[in-house]
Amino acid sequence: MTGSEIIEKVRALNLPKGSYIVFGSCPMAAANIRESNDIDLLVSKEALEIIKKEGWKQKTKSKNDKPYVKGVYDAHTDWDLSAYKPTLKHLLSTANVIDGIPFASLKEVRKWKKTMSRPKDIRDIKLIDAYLANSLKDKTKGTITICSSLNFYRQAVDCQAALEKLGYKVVIPATAERMKRTGDYEVTHYKTWFSNSDDYHKKTALMKGHLAEVSKGDLILVLNYEKHGAPNYIGGNVLMEMALAFYLGKPIFILNEIPEESAFLEEIIGLNPVVLHGSLYKLPKEHEKLTQA
Repeated sequence: MTGSEIIEKVRALNLPKGSYIVFGSCPMAAANIRESNDIDLLVSKEALEIIKKEGWKQKTKSKNDKPYVKGVYDAHTDWDLSAYKPTLKHLLSTANVIDGIPFASLKEVRKWKKTMSRPKDIRDIKLIDAYLANSLKDKTKGTITICSSLNFYRQAVDCQAALEKLGYKVVIPATAERMKRTGDYEVTHYKTWFSNSDDYHKKTALMKGHLAEVSKGDLILVLNYEKHGAPNYIGGNVLMEMALAFYLGKPIFILNEIPEESAFLEEIIGLNPVVLHGSLYKLPKEHEKLTQA
């Protein structure tokens, strides 16, 4: 299976966020190193109860390998297969999240394969080492986390493509990635909490997820266009993301002018952002100025 096939199959399980991670050789498939024959998951007790109710059966493969199995899936409650015994919490803390699906990092995969040291593991270690060496050579100028109102997510997708051509890795909000994948940019299809207050947990998860991306990135870019007649709109959600970036010492760039009529004008100015005056292509030069200061 390819990485994209694994992502779709894991997404179909609909397991709660934070209750599982994709492990085994699947992270190699996600990195396009090689394909994987099955899908190994390390799951929490919560996720285990869900899959047991859905008919997954425990299978003894070896003394320490007794996963719950269904089709191509193997779900493990621990990774007690060798001297390397990572916890779910540890693997999630270093996870590589792709389209919302958490994969164990290649460095963790390498640790496991080194302790196993089967012929196939030794081959995989060589492939991982070559991939990581090439990744260092191709290191980007940094990771930009784009922050904006959901109304501007179509522009976020366009900006992502443009900035990647300039040599940056670009992270856009999870819903923007979903819009890009489906081609559906209708805002009301995603803000379901407005019509159903029981869905506010989705808003909470999205906020928390993107704050995590802000903390992991090197800088943020705020996209501020006109919204409901308000020019250069920056809302409360984006202001929180800007505040986090400011607190963590990360550069803040704003694409268009600072919104003079904003209720948050004093706070926005106080965060000391760099205004690009509508030109996305000014960002690399302005970023370089900051790094050399």
